[in-house]
Amino acid sequence: TLGNGNMNTVESPRERPFFTSSEERLQKLSRYRNKKAKRNFGRKIKYACRKALADSQPRIRGRFAKNEESEANRE
Repeated sequence: TLGNGNMNTVESPRERPFFTSSEERLQKLSRYRNKKAKRNFGRKIKYACRKALADSQPRIRGRFAKNEESEANRE
C-alpha cells in the first residue's frame, strides 16, 4: 500500500483472491494437458540453404565445431 498525507491505499492485483469453479479448473487443466501432449520437439529446417550449410559444417560428437577444433581432433 502507498500513502500520502490523506493515506490513500493502492492494492496490487496479486493481493486479490482469484476463485474459479472446479469445473472451470478441470477444463483449464485438460486444455493444458492436450497442448502439452501436442508439443513438437522435432526440428524442422525451413530453408534449404540453412540445411546445406549445417550439413557442410564440421562436427565433433554430433555438435558443431570450429575448423581449428576439428583439425586438432583428426590428428
